[in-house]
Formats: sequence, structure tokens, C-alpha cells
Amino acid sequence: MSLDTLEMADLRHLVEGVERVWARMDDEPQVQAQAAPGLSRRGFMSYAAGIGGGLLLAVGAGTPSPASAQALPRPAQPFSPGAYVRIAPDGRITLYSKNPEIGQNIKTAFGLILAEELDARWPDVVVEQAPVDLVYGAQFSGGSLSVAQAWMTLRQAGAGARAMLLAAAAQRWSVPMAELTTSESTVRHAASGRTLRYGELATAAAALPVPQVEQLTLKDRKNFKLLGRRHRNVDGRAIVTGQPLYGIDVQLPDMRVAVFQKCPMVYGKVKSANLDEVRRLPGVEQAFVAEGTGKPTETLAGVVIIAKNTWSALAARRELVVVWDDAAASKDSWTHCTEQATQRMRKPVGEQIVQSGGGVDEALAAGRRVQAQYTYGFVAHGQLEPINCTAWYRRDRAGDSLTLWAPSQTPTAGRALVARLLALPVEKVEVHQQRIGGGFGRRLVNDYMVEAAFISRQAGGIPVKLMWTREDDMEHDFLRPGGFMAFQGALDGQGRLAAWNSHLVHFNSEGGAAVTAANWQPNEFPALHLANYRASQTLLPLKMPTGSHRAPGSNTAAWVVQCFLHE
Repeated sequence: MSLDTLEMADLRHLVEGVERVWARMDDEPQVQAQAAPGLSRRGFMSYAAGIGGGLLLAVGAGTPSPASAQALPRPAQPFSPGAYVRIAPDGRITLYSKNPEIGQNIKTAFGLILAEELDARWPDVVVEQAPVDLVYGAQFSGGSLSVAQAWMTLRQAGAGARAMLLAAAAQRWSVPMAELTTSESTVRHAASGRTLRYGELATAAAALPVPQVEQLTLKDRKNFKLLGRRHRNVDGRAIVTGQPLYGIDVQLPDMRVAVFQKCPMVYGKVKSANLDEVRRLPGVEQAFVAEGTGKPTETLAGVVIIAKNTWSALAARRELVVVWDDAAASKDSWTHCTEQATQRMRKPVGEQIVQSGGGVDEALAAGRRVQAQYTYGFVAHGQLEPINCTAWYRRDRAGDSLTLWAPSQTPTAGRALVARLLALPVEKVEVHQQRIGGGFGRRLVNDYMVEAAFISRQAGGIPVKLMWTREDDMEHDFLRPGGFMAFQGALDGQGRLAAWNSHLVHFNSEGGAAVTAANWQPNEFPALHLANYRASQTLLPLKMPTGSHRAPGSNTAAWVVQCFLHE
């Protein structure tokens, strides 16, 4: 039994509680931890590790009673999903970072937060990437939210492990816990001069009752020893020495490599392809047409080639000849969009008022008017590591299952998506988080996870690494959308801004709402600082998919506003 087997209602209850904790990152130094709403008074689980003993601790792992928590079976190996802290009898402290590492160094930050509350000696610590598991709630990296949202949960996990170690030492020495202190992975009893390393206490600590979340003692910030100081990236040496960390580095026994040729125009389908010729090429094992689901966020139609290695797959792709059916494909044209936008800015049609207040027209007429127009194009993410994902679909007596090695910014969502599309229970889909070689928002979408999963299932039970080329990245990116902005402003007699009028021409998705990362927000600067303010927009139809690109709320708006203000 693992934490994945908890009742779904308990897991939903947990996730809701953790999300409420995330919203309240503590702003002031505090000693007593606040109970996470939605979590029980015993919202921790502890395990005695199955190999060599030790302590394995998860915070917010459901609502077990003390008896049921201790009755859980020992895992068959030292690692178990759902754990933040593991302490082995030899003193090795393994801390688990739950969110994807995309170069923002949260793997280091999460480890330091845990170690700070644990009072661990940093050289004793190894930080590992956690698996994707419902016990962690939503695992994602985006919006610069990782540390803020996980701050309290990580502190409680570290403090919980420390409390159990203190309790084990107090029991062994028959002294009150209040007489004990911790520092540098050691419990000390000042009155007698005795000390015990964490490793010596780990197995005994794992057998003790779990702590109550609301009674944990957290450090005052003035007593922090690790946080606020300079530390090296925990993956730094591995990165600079070329060790396998990234999705593209995954190698498995008997693994094959797949490439996926999709229509350059989104939504195009395969009419015909020279599959027989391609199948006869060196190293090629399979070549077939994939119909896809028809959604860019899942998978589109194309031709898949599976070969023994990357070189053979790419060489075969160069010989592939596909006749495309582009009847339903996107015919979007930047030239046509520019012509339409020019007309709409002169004479708005279908104008939508986003925000309006005061007497804009009167102020524009009375003051000294300034105006300008700006254009910004569609932008690809261009991340350093090409899109990739490794999948291994297996069939056995226990039922179908899938393992993915995915460099995804949203692995929890990706796992759920793949499970739904392949009609698998979510617990039958295992996802290993790989370090991400750049994303900037591109890997918020998990189309490549879906593609790899379908290809592996078709391949017949062997692991397959899906490799995109740089050209694939550009052709099938979820581009940050372009747009066209017209500004008018009025200055009063003192040269101060007295009125603001803006009109944005951008895009909607086939008649729906404005596409991601292109719309104008009602409170966009200077809306909250000016009485006479109006912002309007006109939406043009767009078929091609778009996506977020770094600071999505301000990626397009911020620079045009600042340019206009400095005119």
C-alpha cells in the first residue's frame, strides 16, 4: 500500500487544505506553526524504512489516526512516494523536492527550507527530485510561485521530523524533551553533555506517534542558519560535468527512439505517406500514421517513425514524403492580420470595453494630446532543450500501466491527462520528473507526454523516447500571440498625465475568449492611478494554438505601456 491508495475523497480534502495553506505564506517571524486548514491534527505519516531502518516522513499525507499511521506496512525500498524527509541510520539525510526544476533552483531552495527546520548539517543532505504523486497536491512550476506556495508545508515537514527525533532522544535518555536541543544533525542534552546523531535516532523516531501539525515549533527567522546565505546549486556539479539529469538524457535498456512528423499547418491530416519505403530504411522498426485526438494540447495527426537510435530515426524522417490534407488546417496569416488590425484601429468594429472611468474624451480634448501605435509579433519559446519524453507502456496480468520520464512544468496535470486519454486509472500512470532544460511556459502544455504515451502503446511494450527537432519546436510551439496597440494620452498644463485611452487589437480562439497571454487586464497600469481611463479591445479570429511566455500577464502589455509613457 502506498499513499496513492488513500481514498480519493481524502486526497481531494488534502489538496484543498494544502492550497489554502499556500495562500497564507507567513509574513512575520513566528514560533508556533498554524494548523493547515483541512488537515487533521495528525496530518503527518511516518514510516520505518524497509531496508536498514530509518525515518521517512511526509507532511499533509491524509487523515490517519496514530494507530493506523503506525500500522502502515514498511516500504520495500528506502524511497517511497509522498515523503519529504528520509533519514537513514548511517546519517544520510535525503530531502525530496516536489516541484519541477526548470533552472529556477527550487530544488536547492526546497532542500534548504526543509533542512533549516530540521536543523540538519547541510553537508549531510542530499536533495532528490520527488516523484509525481497526489500526496503532494498540484506539482507545477510556473508564475514564480513555487517557494511561496510550498513554504509552510516544507517548514512543517522539516519541523515534524525534528520533533520526532527529539522525542526519540528523550525516550532513550529518559529526560524531558524541553531539555534537548538540536543543531548540525545532532540532538544534545546540555545537562549531561550527551549527544546523538540523527542517524542513530532515525529508526526509533519512525516508530513513535506522529506529531500534531498545530503544535510544531517553527524557528524564528532570526535563528535561521541556512536560509539567507549563499549556497551552491545542488545539481551544479552534475550540470557542468554533463551528468544525465534532463529528459533528453534518459536511457533505458532496449529503448527505441521515435520522431513524429506533423503537418506544418495546425490541424492538417495525413492523406498519404511512403511508409513502405521508410520501413525498409536502416534501423527503422515501425512507421505508421497516428490520427491523434485533434487537439493541439493533446496530440495532432501525423506520421510516427520508431527506430533503434536517434540517428536512424532522423535519417528516415528525411526520406519521409507525406501528402497532407489541409482542408481543415489553419490558414492564419500575419500579413492578413496586420491589414485587419490597421482597419480596426482606425475604426473599431466589435469593440469591447475592458475598463472605463471618468471623462476620457473631454480630458483628451482639453489637454495636449500624444498618441502612438505599436506592433508586437508572435514569439516562440526557443528553450534550449528540445521537447522530449520517454514512455514505457506495459501489459501484464495486473493490467495495463504506463511509466513516463517527462520534463514537464505541470506533471500532475500531464499525468491526469494521459490517464484519461489512454483510459488508465491515474495510479497506473507513473511519472518521473526530469530536470527541464528551459521552458519559459512552453512545458506548461503536455502534448509531448500524450504523444509519447500513445507511441509507446503502439510500439508494443518497449520503452520509447520521443524526440522533437528544433524545427518541430518552432513549427508546433504554443506561441506567445502578437498584437497591435493604439494609445492616446492627454497632458495637463503641468505636463502630468490627465487621460488615457488605449485600443488593443489581438486574437480570440475561434470565437471564444481572448487567447492566453494577449488580453488586456482591467487593472493594467495606469488604470488604478488615473481617473480618466479607458481600455478597449477588438478580437480577431485565430486558429493556431498559443500559450504563455514568461510573466504572461505583462509579457505584451508592460513594454508597450512603458514605451508610450517615455515618448
